[in-house]
Amino acid sequence: MVISREVKNCSKVNSWSKSVRDLQKTLTLDSIQEQVLIGTLLGDGSLGPNVYGKNFRLEMIQTDKQKNYLDWKAKIFRNWCLSCPSFNQKTNSWRLKTISHPELTDYRSLFYLNGKKIVPKSIGKIMRSALSLAVWFMDDGTKGPQDGYTLNSQSFNRKGNEILIKVLQRNFGLKQVSLHRDKKYYRLYIGSQSRLNFENLVRPFLVPVMFYKLHS
Repeated sequence: MVISREVKNCSKVNSWSKSVRDLQKTLTLDSIQEQVLIGTLLGDGSLGPNVYGKNFRLEMIQTDKQKNYLDWKAKIFRNWCLSCPSFNQKTNSWRLKTISHPELTDYRSLFYLNGKKIVPKSIGKIMRSALSLAVWFMDDGTKGPQDGYTLNSQSFNRKGNEILIKVLQRNFGLKQVSLHRDKKYYRLYIGSQSRLNFENLVRPFLVPVMFYKLHS
């Protein structure tokens, strides 16, 4: 699978409501979009309701230093977005939103419970691509401590993190994955014995601005 790491522009769609309705009828997530979506929802992305509260849209935010990464996502979801990323001067960050859509509403039912993001019970079935893993890492991962890698999964409870450990072990062959306590929260640590395997999985998909997260 080859995915462009750079984006020069993104499409703009007339925001007139009929144009949006017509666009909704033609859209369906392709396999790459699904994989990026899953990684984004495990990471920093969120699914929020439209003004009518009927369907949900994907929202992604990145700092100014990491705008190239958001531009990459803008290209992935270019047919789902009405405009390019917008800048918030107060927070020095960029925001990208898709249109609301029934398919995204289905993912909302998987990844949210009572308004709080959760790890879906079906995550082991829907997360089998290293692309999803790479996006999750670019969103919420970091190198260390020592020679391993951390996935900052504090937004999920202990049970959710334990499910994710099994997915990393079974679906990606990362045998040395453990649960670390972060005050009253939990996060995942990929130990040094699985470091090279992890790097080989995610490296082909990393956007250049995210290479700093790797040990080598």
